[in-house]
Amino acid sequence: MGLFVKFMIGATGLAITFNFLWHSLLGLDLAGFFFSSFAMLILVVIVMFRALVLDAEVPVTEREKTAGEKKRDSENRRVEAMIDVVLLADQSGLAGGVDVAITAWVEMIRLFRSPRDVDFMDDYRWERLAAAFPVAVSMVAQDRATRLRLEDDWSAFLLTLKTTGRSNLDDPRKV
Repeated sequence: MGLFVKFMIGATGLAITFNFLWHSLLGLDLAGFFFSSFAMLILVVIVMFRALVLDAEVPVTEREKTAGEKKRDSENRRVEAMIDVVLLADQSGLAGGVDVAITAWVEMIRLFRSPRDVDFMDDYRWERLAAAFPVAVSMVAQDRATRLRLEDDWSAFLLTLKTTGRSNLDDPRKV
């Protein structure tokens, strides 16, 4: 129950109490009390109904998102950052960046093992993700175990793409 509804219920109770005291102190008849209390209740119900209807039409703000939506947004930002890490590590050519890039790539692919996880990705993001794969593989070409693990992850990733209807992307291993 919203704060406004609680306030209106409390205000109605106070108004009816005040109305009763007013009528009893002045010695007025009880019919006037019931009539005025009934009119107040109708007014409060109309105001509360309008408030609830208008409250239902308010768009969801950042603070009102569910925990699941917040987690998805967080994962989306993480994936974007990981794609950038992989591509920047290739451009910089730093030896330390290679380990970071590979770790980022493996983590990124594992985030997309289930079909519902890939719905938010648009074509631009998929192209960047596909461009990052050969970069990551070339960085660890000398490390056979890591390369095989990456390729297994990529195969699982491609299977996910096929189940979601995004199989129109080329497999970057064939490029």
